[in-house]
Amino acid sequence: MVSHKRLLYWTPKNCSFAKLMLFSALTLLLFASACKNKPVEPIEQDAGFRTYHNEIKGFSVSYPARWDDTTEKQPDRWALVDQNKNAVLFFAMAIPLESSVPKLMMEEMATDLGTDIPDISELDGYLTYNELNNHSWYSYGLKRRDNLLETLSAGTQCGNNMVNIRLVSRPEDINLTKQEYTGIIQSFECELR
Repeated sequence: MVSHKRLLYWTPKNCSFAKLMLFSALTLLLFASACKNKPVEPIEQDAGFRTYHNEIKGFSVSYPARWDDTTEKQPDRWALVDQNKNAVLFFAMAIPLESSVPKLMMEEMATDLGTDIPDISELDGYLTYNELNNHSWYSYGLKRRDNLLETLSAGTQCGNNMVNIRLVSRPEDINLTKQEYTGIIQSFECELR
């Protein structure tokens, strides 16, 4: 299982919930309206799992067949959604020369919290390091105080890219979705070194 040192709790008052919802809506809109690139179809492994292979970013993951690939895949982002509207979001981005996966994950965490932290290293205590399937993963978790949403985010390096896999789940589904999310991360294969 992907472990987290501590879950950060956030509320609409302290994390700019409106900004977070706007970001989420824009992200989903981008998924839905993106121009069509070379189609990449999931390959059936067996009745229970599918595999997504991204030739451009050089990685693949397996995911449970109960998750619907409802978005048009782009080389740098795509998403899975289950019947309860829980989502697993995938992002791939080039790592700037003067940055690193841990630094990018702390910047993402600061953005998720909606805070302007002058020194993001203050968030280091919330970032967890895991070694899974020969990959170094940096992760953190967020939980809304009103118990409407939980988010787990994990990032690793694949070639010169950071691949970020994010789970957004209803609390009542978190035990199952976290287990499946961990399986997705464990299945991650990078062909670029």
